[in-house]
Amino acid sequence: MSLAEDTKDVEIDRRDVEALAKALIDIYYIILSLGVIVYETTKITARGHKITLPSDFIKHALLIKRISKVLEEIIWRVLYSPSLVLIEETRISNSPEGRLDMPLTSRLRAQGLSMIATKRRRLSMESIENIFLKSFLKRLDIDICSALSKLSNFTSDNIIYDALLKEFTKDFKESLLTLRRHIRRIIEKNFLKHVKVSKHFVSYSTIKRFAYRVLERGIYPYSKIAQLALEYLRENTLALLSRYEANAEVLRDLKLRLWDYKLYEVYVFYVMTYAILQELLKEKSVPLIAGLYSNEALITVNLGNKIKVLYDRSIPCSSWISHGKYSIFNGDEINIPSGRPDITIQISSSVIAVCDAKYRISAAELSEARFKVLGYMHEYSAPIGVLVFDPQHLMSKEVLDEEIREDIELMDRIRKYRGILIENKNKSFYIVALSPVRHTELIETREYRLLKDLCSKLIHYLR
Repeated sequence: MSLAEDTKDVEIDRRDVEALAKALIDIYYIILSLGVIVYETTKITARGHKITLPSDFIKHALLIKRISKVLEEIIWRVLYSPSLVLIEETRISNSPEGRLDMPLTSRLRAQGLSMIATKRRRLSMESIENIFLKSFLKRLDIDICSALSKLSNFTSDNIIYDALLKEFTKDFKESLLTLRRHIRRIIEKNFLKHVKVSKHFVSYSTIKRFAYRVLERGIYPYSKIAQLALEYLRENTLALLSRYEANAEVLRDLKLRLWDYKLYEVYVFYVMTYAILQELLKEKSVPLIAGLYSNEALITVNLGNKIKVLYDRSIPCSSWISHGKYSIFNGDEINIPSGRPDITIQISSSVIAVCDAKYRISAAELSEARFKVLGYMHEYSAPIGVLVFDPQHLMSKEVLDEEIREDIELMDRIRKYRGILIENKNKSFYIVALSPVRHTELIETREYRLLKDLCSKLIHYLR
């Protein structure tokens, strides 16, 4: 029985999607905290269609929090020691009010006016720095109000995407509310409420010009705020929301049902990436640079050695099946595709580990899946194979075949023990019962200890 047949009558429980999304968000935050640079947003392919994981909201929430923190920490410097500009005013009156302007006074007298023109200098709060600061704060306030309105009205016909986007935007929404409170408190403080800002000044293009000018002048802390403004303008809040609203429209037309299993695959991909990074960081003498792409995590260590954690990608150059010799007796040629593990780990050009992740699956199919992983190990000559499944979504079905029944009993015992490692001197096979949980729970589990053991074996191949 195929997975599609086995799950065609399964109803999606929104609570399951929410729990999975929370675990995804949590491990993503942890990965970012380790200094991983996100170059591209993770993409998943469900029923042949590309779906962008809304992790941009996490990056954007972190930026919003940084802006809030900077405003909270350094704005007092602006308020108590603002940037001032020296301006010169010309005054025409009956009595002198400053330095005499002889040319203008002479012209006035020639016209028969007994007036005196004088020039007076004074310090003004309307410096480029203060105009930029107020313009940027007002722009943020406008964007936040629009974003909060959009978030409160957002719904999607696709239950998975609706739950996913709402979970991914919870922290984002809270960070927007916090920033808005800071902004409104600052704008009403002291001199800023007297700085004149026209409607034109709050446009994105004008703020960008202001920010570059402030950076050139280099007056702290305005220059720090200008850097954050430019980072914000690269993808502002409203542009981000509009992009994901468009994605929701596409998904509505596609009418996809069961694709939450793809979220579980991404969760396993992130957990594996995190576990590898943690094992590498234990070796403090090993410098590393890590980047996250749409379907790959790239970790560079030891001045050039690379570990690639690939998600949902075939590796044709490493497959002996797609590059092997073949014979067809009628003389036609045939293209043999390579296998596509859910997760593949490469060190340099060698495939070291292959992994399949199963979310909603029957015990019989789980038993079949281990042979699929063994097949990937053979195809890619990989010394390590991994089968990961969610024990909370392991479905039971009545099976008559004696051999399959024995396999199901084995898988049930593995589920109770949370995993197993089978190995000989040059092959290792891990079966791991991994439930989506928060990072603090994950690192205390038996299944995570299995993954740590797997990662220590991987690092051995770097030496």
